[in-house]
Amino acid sequence: MNSGCNSQCALQKKPWTMDRRLWTKKGFTLVEIMATTAILSLGLVMIYQAFFVSLDTFDYYLNHLNAQLWLDEMIWQAQDNFTQYGFFSPRQTSGEFIIGNKSFNWNMDYDSIKPQELYKVSLGASWRQGSRIINLSRAAYISNYVSE
Repeated sequence: MNSGCNSQCALQKKPWTMDRRLWTKKGFTLVEIMATTAILSLGLVMIYQAFFVSLDTFDYYLNHLNAQLWLDEMIWQAQDNFTQYGFFSPRQTSGEFIIGNKSFNWNMDYDSIKPQELYKVSLGASWRQGSRIINLSRAAYISNYVSE
């Protein structure tokens, strides 16, 4: 009887030992891999979003700087023409200018404070930045006063 019990006990222990070895294997489960992939994907999306926001901000400030320099140049030209010719009569009061591949619209308004002496010049530029329209304005007083 002993010999029969030993062979039966041995047969009963083998499957239990094999199952235990399957459960004690070292490695990752599918759920752990899926959770890790989801977390890494979320992190990559956030990095890409921050990158594209920074590119959009850089583009905005580059366009703002270009428009501001152009408006300052137009005010300087108006002052120079008024000083040279003694009267203020701009040839154009609106138009479009292109810097790089960006199109800007501009307009100019002027008011006579003292005829033939002092004028207020207001310049504005606008451009499309994505779905927004950005407006920038500058104002200056110009005169034909020349210091001697």
